[in-house]
Amino acid sequence: MRESKDCPAEVSQWLPRVHSLVVGPGLGRTDLILDNARNIIEQAKERSLPLVIDADGLYLITEDPYIISGYERAILTPNVVEFDRLYEKVVGEAPMQSEPVVNVKTLCEKMGNVTIVQKGENDIISDGKKGNSE
Repeated sequence: MRESKDCPAEVSQWLPRVHSLVVGPGLGRTDLILDNARNIIEQAKERSLPLVIDADGLYLITEDPYIISGYERAILTPNVVEFDRLYEKVVGEAPMQSEPVVNVKTLCEKMGNVTIVQKGENDIISDGKKGNSE
C-alpha cells in the first residue's frame, strides 16, 4: 500500500476485481498508512469481501476494534502477544492463561462473531459460536 492520500481512490478501482483481501503484513504504522488501511477495509466491507487481518493490520484493529466489529467475514490471525493486546482492549482485562479456548470464544463474541485464528503452539480457531483447537 502506498503512503498516499490517493491510495483509497486507487484501490477502489481494482477492488471490484478481487475476491478477498489480506491486510497487514508489511503495512507499516504511519498515520497515513493506517488511515488508508481503515478506508480500504470499509470499502471491502461494503462489497462483502472476506478479510484476513494480520500483523500491522491487527495493530490497527487493536487501536480501533470497531472497524471490523460485527463483520463476520473478517478473520483475525493474531499470535499470542497480539491476541493478548486485542483481548485487553476489547474485554477490558487480561485473558485467563488457563482458558485459551474460552478466551478466543469470548473475544470473538465481543467483536460480533469475527473469526479468530490464534496462532501458537496449539492454534485456536473460533467465531464465537464454536471453538476448536488443533
